[in-house]
Amino acid sequence: MLDENDYIKKNLKLLLSNTEKAYSTLGRLSLTKDIVKNVNRLSEYRSIIQTESEIFSQISIVKPVFILTLPRTGSTFLHCLLSEDKRWKVPGKWELGKPYPYPLDPPSKENEETLASFKESNFLLSQFYGPQNIGIAHKLQPTDSEDILTYMRGDGIFSSQSFALDIPEYNACVENLSYNTWLKIFENFKDRLKMISRFQNLENRRFLLMFHMSPFCNISALLETFPDAQFIILHRDPIKIIPSITSLFQYTSRIHLKPFTDNTQYICDKLTDVYLKEIDKMFIWREDKRLKKNKIIDLQFSELVKNPKNVVKQLYRFLQIEYNQECDEAFENYIKFQNNHKYGVHKYMKMNLDKVKIRRRSKEYMRLYNIEPNV
Repeated sequence: MLDENDYIKKNLKLLLSNTEKAYSTLGRLSLTKDIVKNVNRLSEYRSIIQTESEIFSQISIVKPVFILTLPRTGSTFLHCLLSEDKRWKVPGKWELGKPYPYPLDPPSKENEETLASFKESNFLLSQFYGPQNIGIAHKLQPTDSEDILTYMRGDGIFSSQSFALDIPEYNACVENLSYNTWLKIFENFKDRLKMISRFQNLENRRFLLMFHMSPFCNISALLETFPDAQFIILHRDPIKIIPSITSLFQYTSRIHLKPFTDNTQYICDKLTDVYLKEIDKMFIWREDKRLKKNKIIDLQFSELVKNPKNVVKQLYRFLQIEYNQECDEAFENYIKFQNNHKYGVHKYMKMNLDKVKIRRRSKEYMRLYNIEPNV
């Protein structure tokens, strides 16, 4: 497969060479294992798609909805909340991560084995990260969904390493992939959705997916791959976003690094530049003629925190989905459960945040979308 997809080989070769100095022996072994696993899985899925091409050509992914936003904006909470309404198809990590054997509803015996293996991996990783820290910062189960970037590792897209480490050659390579390459990457992801759809009745259900803005988010290619998609954008003060996501990446990267390595400030500075640039890019891609007024809804993080059901009602009006008693009760139960089982307060790592730079660069963004500034 690597011979047929030179971009994957080039991405992964640079990733391994660029991370060599920073990673511990355990970190390199873990990364290598992750690469092999994801490339082999993608190769397996591509083979299945090609073998059953006639069947998969008849499967359509109709009007998916993407939560397309900066991270730490309430996107995961909204994603999990909406999944309580079974009119949505919110594929879990175990489904998108390993869509063969085909995920069934209810899960088959083979699916249960897959789910059990994901739960075991989840537990082991939480112990490495520190269950208290990662649980507060980003508590997800294998049945929950995740940023679709997670499922592009087989294509050589490793966003966590890109944000947490000084690996300029790898970053430049991935950020400058051709448009046609991004189309291929998104088609690979779309095929995962088709595999999930293969034996599940998704009539009158829509896929709900999450994709965080980053240098690996080619909106034009995404629109070509999913031309009837709609998008939810959540807005929050970048001064609050950056320390939060910095802490998360520091937690998840440190188990791979050499002992006593503190990359917190590097991540903070890197993500400050990355997300300010993504805000600037958003103004540009929102001018795309394919993004008509009925394509995007803008929601406020502050409102989602204060009254999540009101935000969902606003969203459903936009999407022309009936807000009924059944979904209201499901949302209410989820919100109560979350309030009663809070993991604690997310404590940020110590870092020097350039608030002056962020305020200056995000001034127009804050004004245009009426974002409440962090005090």
